[in-house]
Amino acid sequence: MRPQKPSSIGAQHIQNISFDKVLRANVSMGAAATFASDGSPATFSQDNTDGVMIRVASNANPLGIVQFWSGSNTDTTVVHNLGRVPIGYYVTKKSKTCDVYDGSVLPTDANITLRCTDGSADTVVYIF
Repeated sequence: MRPQKPSSIGAQHIQNISFDKVLRANVSMGAAATFASDGSPATFSQDNTDGVMIRVASNANPLGIVQFWSGSNTDTTVVHNLGRVPIGYYVTKKSKTCDVYDGSVLPTDANITLRCTDGSADTVVYIF
């Protein structure tokens, strides 16, 4: 990147403005599509990124969420339906201290197997 004179607007400055605009307002990982009886998001819509946000509820599953942890440190199959093998995942929300990590089964174009150190945690995972 080269220094620019404050009085001139160059191509780099225009590109920076465009990039900033995209990141501030036009990229979305998804939005709440349905809500559980307690008002928390139960499912999410897929938006304009190449991934899907999925709620994986606690193993007690009092709200009847479709996907929930099988138990602590046990394989749980999460259906993502990306149509390709995912390359990773982020935990975007969790109700208590826990780690989410790879299960013992390799991911497919429809499923990923994950484990959670505390199966009583309620989590949201972004799979991409």
